[in-house]
Formats: sequence, C-alpha cells, structure tokens
Amino acid sequence: MRSKAKVVIIGGGVAGCSLLYHLARRGCTEVTLLEQDELTSASTWHAAGLCTQFVSSFNFLKDIPDLWDVTLEDYSFEMGTSRFVKEASLESTISYVKDITQKPVVSVGRFTTPDTMLRMVKDGVVDLIGCARPSIADPFLPNKINEGREDEIRECIGCNICSTGDQTYNPIRCTQNPTMGEEWRRGWHPEKIAKKRSDRSVLVVGAGPAGLEAAVALGKRGYDVALAEATRELGGRVLKEATLPGLAEWIRVVDYRVGQLSRLPNVETFRESILDAEQILEFGSDHVVLATGSV
Repeated sequence: MRSKAKVVIIGGGVAGCSLLYHLARRGCTEVTLLEQDELTSASTWHAAGLCTQFVSSFNFLKDIPDLWDVTLEDYSFEMGTSRFVKEASLESTISYVKDITQKPVVSVGRFTTPDTMLRMVKDGVVDLIGCARPSIADPFLPNKINEGREDEIRECIGCNICSTGDQTYNPIRCTQNPTMGEEWRRGWHPEKIAKKRSDRSVLVVGAGPAGLEAAVALGKRGYDVALAEATRELGGRVLKEATLPGLAEWIRVVDYRVGQLSRLPNVETFRESILDAEQILEFGSDHVVLATGSV
C-alpha cells in the first residue's frame, strides 16, 4: 500500500481485526479500530509495532475467535520430513499461546505417538491435537487410541510422499497406507478387506515392504499364505534405509507389518529361504507372488 492515509475500521469482530492486521502488514502507517463496547474503542495501532511483534497483535485478538489454530509461516518447517523435523516440532514456537488466550488451541506437528499427544495436552501447550499426515497413514488413529489398540496404529514415517502430489499434480499416496486415495476409485478401505473367494494357497517370495504388505493383505482375506525370505531379517531395503541419518522412523514400515503378521495364524514365515524357479514350483502353492524387488 503506497497511500499514507489513515484508516478507520468500525467493528472489532474477527473480520475487523483481520483487516486491521493485513492493512498493517501491507504498510499502512496508522489504523484505528472502533468497537461499540469500548473494548477497543478509539485504540490506535501503529503498523511498525504490529508487524514486528506478532505477539502484540495476538494479545489484541486473544479472546475474539472461538478457537485458535496455530501454525507457522514457514511451511518447510511445519511440513518438514522426519529426516530434518521431528515429532511435536512446533512446541517451542507455539507454547506461549495458551498463556495469552482462554480459548481452545489446536496445532499440528506430525504427532504420531499417543504419548506425545497426551503430553502436549497435559503440559498445557494445546487443547486439541491436529493430525493431518498421521491421519493419512491411519485414518482410524483416534479410534485405536480410544480402544486401547495403540500397537495397531500405522504410524506416519514422515516421508512426505503424501504432500508431493501438491507440487506434481498427482493423486495423494501414502507409504504406510496403500489404500489412501483409492477409497472411491477402487473401493479400498484402510481397515476392512474383502474375504477370500476360494481356498487356494499363496506363496509370497520376498519379505521386503511389498512382500510384507502382500502377505498381510492376503492373510487378512483368509488365504493360507507362505512368506519366504532369503535373509534372516524381514524388511528388505527398509532395514538399510532406516539406518541412514535421520531415517530411523522409516522402520515403522516393517514394524507395523511384522506386528500384523504375528496376529495371522494362517500366514507362515520361512526365513533364510532362498528359492529358485524349480523350488517355487515344488512348493505347490496355487498362486505365487514375486516380491523380490529389482534382484
């Protein structure tokens, strides 16, 4: 704004206060807000102070909204990957808000563990937990916490494959939740899966992330599944990826699926079992799933 004219706003509601703030950010030298109940009557706010001290404007607006949804202007930090930004990353930045307002406060921070969510509320940092990426990974996260099934939560790994579609104009995806974005098109449900339509058996060769997911899905459908892995450890490439600096949370891809397999008595796992084509045929399964990656 190039004009140096004074601006008077009549009405100190949400719209009036929002307009006051944005005028100041655009460089208006002086703004006067008039409110009938004299809460802010004839109060003059100078642009310099309002722009450089956000806390000053927050103090002014503190009890006007019904709820505060607090975040950061730096989207790269708010939406940072787990490699560089850890869980509850906004805590130190937003912790002052509850000291100023009496209204409920909600914020985000890639909360993935119920313990961290509970601590944020008990410590008075927020009143409500915002879970975007964690709810993409597991839309039933609140239900599982409420039902005491925390060990069944598909925890977000913070890889940000979900948000990359914003820049590439691709459908949303999720490393942890393969049904994401396919609920309507394919009829996939993140917790429910169609029961088997035959009594045929399945051999899954390779227990990397794809092989583990195939074995879990087939097992939940009720098929008799044999999972063969060439090495002693299940997880494939993720076992190595999770050892790289900052990528420890990626091991959740393996942990969740191994945990699910332990609940499926119809899935049998064979470790240290290298199979060639002849041995696969000798195994005698009706169907074979090759999940050996690029090897």
